[in-house]
Amino acid sequence: MNEMLENFKTSTFNQYQATFDTFRQCIELGGTNNWNLIIGSYELGRCVFHALFFGDLYLNQGEDAFRGQAFHAEHAEIFEGYAELEFGKEPGPAPNRDETILYLNYLCELAEKVIGAETEETLSKRAPYPWTEFSMAEMHLYNLRHLQHHAAQIGLRLRAECGIDVPWVKSRV
Repeated sequence: MNEMLENFKTSTFNQYQATFDTFRQCIELGGTNNWNLIIGSYELGRCVFHALFFGDLYLNQGEDAFRGQAFHAEHAEIFEGYAELEFGKEPGPAPNRDETILYLNYLCELAEKVIGAETEETLSKRAPYPWTEFSMAEMHLYNLRHLQHHAAQIGLRLRAECGIDVPWVKSRV
């Protein structure tokens, strides 16, 4: 197998896992007392869910594949009829911490499956989201940037408001 492809897949997977580990720290260190801490316009829990929701969407092969996942059907209450996809509509309350951790664990497994299955061909294809013009390789980088953007927001608020330090996770390895 192509050494560059394998390096990309390993590095990308490690960074997804490090990002998800950062969210896990935010959830665990923030505790139940800070689940409703305001971050921007939303509570910590809603901000975490938003990031994970779009992380999940961008790991999939389009909106239909995203909505068609067995995890979504089994946990329909978490997804609120996909209100998060209705741009301009105010989302409802965030899932609780336990549901969010369950979702985070699912995404760790999904990232491993998706990244492991990537090929030069799939990474070169255009991402199946009409609001982007990225290849799937760039979609992974965009997804990681979006996830880290929100992890940084949450970490900053936890530090500023609660004195809680969320340590940097450089890689899964």
